[in-house]
Amino acid sequence: MKETGVGEGQVLGRYELLLRVAQGGMARVWAARLHGTRGFRKLVAVKTILPNVMDSQRLEQMFLEEATLASGIHHPNVVDTIELGEQDGVLFMALEWVDGESLSLVMQEANKVGGVPLPIGVNLVVQACKGLHSAHELADETGAPLGVVHRDVSPHNVLVSFSGIAKVVDFGIAKATQRASTLTEAGEVKGKLAYMAPEQIRGRAVDRRTDVFALGTLLYQLTTGRHPWKGDHPGETTERLCSDRPVTPPSAFCDDYPEALEAAVHKALEKDPDKRFPTAERFLVALEEAVPSSLEGNAEARIAEFMQKLVGPRGVERRKQIRLAGDLLDQRRALSGTVTTTTGTSGSTGAVAVDAGASSSRLSVVGQPGITGMTPSIRVERRRLDKLVWAAVAVAFAGGFGFFARRTLNSGQATSASAAPVVAPELPTVPSQVATASAAPPPTAAASAAHASTESDAPPERDASSRTKSKPGFHAVRAVALHGVTATPAPSPAAASGTPAKSEPASAPTPGAVAAPKPSANAWDPSTFGNRY
Repeated sequence: MKETGVGEGQVLGRYELLLRVAQGGMARVWAARLHGTRGFRKLVAVKTILPNVMDSQRLEQMFLEEATLASGIHHPNVVDTIELGEQDGVLFMALEWVDGESLSLVMQEANKVGGVPLPIGVNLVVQACKGLHSAHELADETGAPLGVVHRDVSPHNVLVSFSGIAKVVDFGIAKATQRASTLTEAGEVKGKLAYMAPEQIRGRAVDRRTDVFALGTLLYQLTTGRHPWKGDHPGETTERLCSDRPVTPPSAFCDDYPEALEAAVHKALEKDPDKRFPTAERFLVALEEAVPSSLEGNAEARIAEFMQKLVGPRGVERRKQIRLAGDLLDQRRALSGTVTTTTGTSGSTGAVAVDAGASSSRLSVVGQPGITGMTPSIRVERRRLDKLVWAAVAVAFAGGFGFFARRTLNSGQATSASAAPVVAPELPTVPSQVATASAAPPPTAAASAAHASTESDAPPERDASSRTKSKPGFHAVRAVALHGVTATPAPSPAAASGTPAKSEPASAPTPGAVAAPKPSANAWDPSTFGNRY
């Protein structure tokens, strides 16, 4: 497992990394694009492990544990985990993209304008309680509870969207207490010190009440603007957390602090786990009763409005940077050429899919620095696509040839119909037509010239061998057509004297007469089609 070479523009599985948006002690988070069929795109967050953080095998196991636990939690107040994969030795996790800011940044910016309004602060903690309670209730296939504990509930791991939704993220050090695990060694402490419960600092057993303590610390800080335990250095913070001294009442800093809310905060911050709220759900019920206005129907709309006023320009700028990063990647792809491929994930993890709804999609891999090259699977896919392209070209050529042939046949039929004279009214049999044609007077000079012109415009006839390969009945049809052309009526006296003849209406056919067969578009007639077939 490695993270060397991961950068903007790189493709991991079916995701294109656009912009680095966050980095912690063990991992880095990227804004990335997911590519689907028919040009579908979706913005996601991709988490990659930093290189040389700790033992790679242990870190890989922790990454797998996080993906396994988080993928089973489906709640609006928990960031959704899409999948875990590996590309060229880089282990990554795809997460739901949240268009918002971390609660730590919100609190930092709010302190400049008087702090977070109390109803909004309470509502954000209530939403976090809902998400964590869903994680705490996670069970296995048999229905047995897993005993999931986040162990790192802090303002950095609560995201607030611009639509007013709070989401818990980063189960990187979460622990399933009912599942045997060697990822946490005896006496090892994980989490942020200022938000740990006393039993967590001491390295003792933890459960969901540990997360309730962290939620109480978060609520205290949101509603008072002060941290209940943090000292000037880590040692002082540890001493405050592990001593028997209770927390300073919030009303000491806020004169109008609701008593019911203060009682709920004190209960959540009890240093003895048995005196705390047993579940996050019980804590949120107490908050609902203490500050009913925090859960009114328009509460999320008020949070969204507060977010827009407080950090709205930051969101606009980040969206702009992500859009520009995507446009730049598209431009680089257009200049360097694209290769359409279906990329999968491979490696020691076996491309663990943690979302049944996630399926492989097509990507565009760019031949540029930082982008993976053509692997054997890509070359196979490209050869398959080349075959499909040639097949499409062949179909298009056949269709065009057929259209040209039909158009040529129709054109020849129209020319033959316009040039053919009126045939004799009575042609009982072919022999009688031959006799009539031989007994007819010779055509006039003008008629002969016209006939010669027609014959000279047609291509030369094929040789005898080609005629013998024609369809059956070719010679009979040709004879009838030629007799129809040569059986020209005798000139009238007016034409012989040079006087223009008056046009007279065509006489009706004699009753009982048999009409001569007309040249058909399907007849293989050299005089009709110019001997093309």
